[in-house]
Amino acid sequence: MRKDVVAQKMEDEITMDIEIAASAEVVFRALTDPQQLVAWFGGSKHWELDLRIGGKWLATGYDESCGGDWEMQGEVIELDPPRFLAYTWRTNVEHDLGLQTEVRYELERTDKGTRLRLIHKGFGDNREAFEAYRGGWAIELELLRAYVADCVASSA
Repeated sequence: MRKDVVAQKMEDEITMDIEIAASAEVVFRALTDPQQLVAWFGGSKHWELDLRIGGKWLATGYDESCGGDWEMQGEVIELDPPRFLAYTWRTNVEHDLGLQTEVRYELERTDKGTRLRLIHKGFGDNREAFEAYRGGWAIELELLRAYVADCVASSA
C-alpha cells in the first residue's frame, strides 16, 4: 500500500443517546407495547411484538421517503426489562433489501429520568442504509421523547 493512500473504514454502527424525563419502566413500555409504538413510531400502522428471547416482531407502515408501504421484522435476541432490549431488524425498504442488522436499546436511570442509548449495527458496506438510518433514528428518538413527555404530563 502506498503511503499516500489511506484506507477509509466505514462506520458500521449508529449510536445515539437521548435523555427522557420519565422512568426506565415508562420508556421501556413505549419501546415494547404495540399500541404505544403505533402512537409514536413515524408512519406506523401496526406493530406486533412477542416480548421474549426468540420472540418475533413485525411492524408495518407508510412513509413516502421510504417508497411508500414498509414492513419491518425480526427476532428478540436480548432482553432484560427495563434495562435493555435487542432484536434483529429486516425491512422491505429498497436501500436495505436483504440486509439484516441489529437494534439495541439500553436504558439507564439518571437524576432527570432515563438515558436511552440506541445502537444499530451490521450495515457492512451498505453506506446508503447506514446514512438513511442515522437520519431516521434521530427523528424517531425525538418522536419517542415527545410521546413519553405527553404520556407523563397526561398522567400527572
